[in-house]
Amino acid sequence: MKSLFFLSLLTVAWSSCNYITLRRHLNVNVDDVKTYDQSGAFEKSYFINTEKIINAVTENVNTEGGSIEKLEIESIQITVGLLPNNTASSVHNVHVRLGNGFVQAGESLVKLDTSRLPINSATVFLVNNFMIFKGVSILKTELVKKLATGQFEFFELKLAGTIPAGQVFRGSMKLIIKASMDVVTCERVPIGLGPSECMIKTMVLPFD
Repeated sequence: MKSLFFLSLLTVAWSSCNYITLRRHLNVNVDDVKTYDQSGAFEKSYFINTEKIINAVTENVNTEGGSIEKLEIESIQITVGLLPNNTASSVHNVHVRLGNGFVQAGESLVKLDTSRLPINSATVFLVNNFMIFKGVSILKTELVKKLATGQFEFFELKLAGTIPAGQVFRGSMKLIIKASMDVVTCERVPIGLGPSECMIKTMVLPFD
């Protein structure tokens, strides 16, 4: 190991290059939409595809690897679109839970037990005030772990609610999670362009 480390030092010295830390702040939206023809209580599965996040990173970070220093869930939105034959005026008891793909499936992400969402032809609900900290923390942790693989994977979120008696909801609901992250990389540049801040750092994807 010591000889390999020494060889790495010699390689860096002979290359006439510095290695510098670069940080990029990225905003990523992950969303899924489902159509409804529904009365009474309902539950539908929504999916987060890590492909969108991975593509956002690779499109903005021109290196072989990097690490996520910080991932935050900025907001959670529910967007409603109605069809002309919809008769529902509101949705009650909206509840978003973690589903398949999460170690702690069943934990609540959003819960509106005592509030209703009035709906019209195009409604956007920002449900940040109803987010559950524990569920959000699990979502962040599991996303970061899965991003380490670099492979496209799906997480399931279960959205449940109730349509008032005598009404039928016809239309769609989109679940949108707005996330942000700082991607930190160690990149090689010609001497003079920056200090050697991370000269021997291995270029892998340690998203943990």
